[in-house]
Amino acid sequence: MISAMKKLVFAIGAIIFSMQSSVAGAQMEVIVTQLEGKRWQVRFDSASPVPKLYFIANTLDEPSARTNYWEPVDPAFEIVRASGADYIQRKDGVDFDEVEFTVATRFTRSIGSQPSFIPFSDGGVLIHDPSFIVWPEPPETIIGKEVELSFSFYHLDGVERLSGEGQRFSYIGKHKLETLAGHQVLYDTGMSPHLRGMFDKLLPKVIAYFAARLNAEHDDLVFSLSQHDERLDGHAGSKGGVIQNQVFFHFYGEGWRNPEEQDRQWVSMFIAHEMAHVFQDLQKFSALSLGRQQSWLIEGSADAMALLATMDLGYWQESDRSAYLEQAFAECVSAIKQGQLSAEITADNYRAGYDCGLLMHLAIDRALRRESGGAIDLFAIWKEFMEKRPEGVLHDAELYLQLVRGYVPATADFLEKMIKGRIDHPDAFVRNGLAKAGLQISE
Repeated sequence: MISAMKKLVFAIGAIIFSMQSSVAGAQMEVIVTQLEGKRWQVRFDSASPVPKLYFIANTLDEPSARTNYWEPVDPAFEIVRASGADYIQRKDGVDFDEVEFTVATRFTRSIGSQPSFIPFSDGGVLIHDPSFIVWPEPPETIIGKEVELSFSFYHLDGVERLSGEGQRFSYIGKHKLETLAGHQVLYDTGMSPHLRGMFDKLLPKVIAYFAARLNAEHDDLVFSLSQHDERLDGHAGSKGGVIQNQVFFHFYGEGWRNPEEQDRQWVSMFIAHEMAHVFQDLQKFSALSLGRQQSWLIEGSADAMALLATMDLGYWQESDRSAYLEQAFAECVSAIKQGQLSAEITADNYRAGYDCGLLMHLAIDRALRRESGGAIDLFAIWKEFMEKRPEGVLHDAELYLQLVRGYVPATADFLEKMIKGRIDHPDAFVRNGLAKAGLQISE
């Protein structure tokens, strides 16, 4: 179990963010200091010498942003990427008890975890706290175990506290929290008025939609909405996440100042997807405890719930839905041919869970509605799943399939074969399985 205390304090000319943590007798301290310009200094201190320090929160990117953008103050040190995790070591293999890095405040298109920094137009920054947690042992020694992080804060000028206990994001800048539909929102005042207007209209509707269908209320949410115009590797897009009770939406690249129709549609899907995670109780789980879950269950269900929401709320039309499903079907079949759906999640196959999972959960929804005469749907099975899954467990796929089988056994068999079985002709298999559940995909 981890216990940690973090505080935000001022130093002369700089803001310091520090964390003390301990596990199994080891003691660690992390100090992140703002330097001149868009640079930060990160210092790690260990109470005793260690051969390596492993980062607990890792992306799926190869190479990772840390290996690209973290520069050791002492060239004797390096960050190494191995087996999907980053760790710090001396090049000569000698044990160490302190090390420093200089890091640029750079937003990265990370896969599988959150970027360390999310820039705001005023020069401020949203910091993803878990990005700076290190430990002398590999992440798998902690993931899956009971993890508890307790924080305490000092609310000082220039440091906006996004929430109380359990915070995972810290904002340092000039913007202040505002209120929307009873929730706190940190708006980037330099963002497109089109985006803000869409967010302000859509968010209350999506919250009410999920609250009614999942019989749940969330009155302590904190949102962050930000944008920057820099294109990353020639891309424009969006990045979102839910950690504890904090939800962030970030837009990057050109085109968001005056979004075209397809972008406006995507914004509604993007916001609904992240809010589906909130109502799946994803926010109750620490980033350290999730591991690399089977994304067909979590991401696929969130995409399905988001699509149902955007259709019911009138943001998407039937033609939009059909095109989206056809693309998901093509990508899913391609992934199955390569054996990606049941494989360990990597940067190359992480989308398989979204594409196949979307179709799988829409098949569940159609089959449940048909068999129950409309009395039971995807939201009903998720309500039951959240009530019955063991405390502290997010991705109990066996329990989920068991619940589905209790209502629509043929659909459960189809899903299990997709996940675990060897499929010789995936195009026909997936298309026929979806059709039997009541979900038609155009040829």
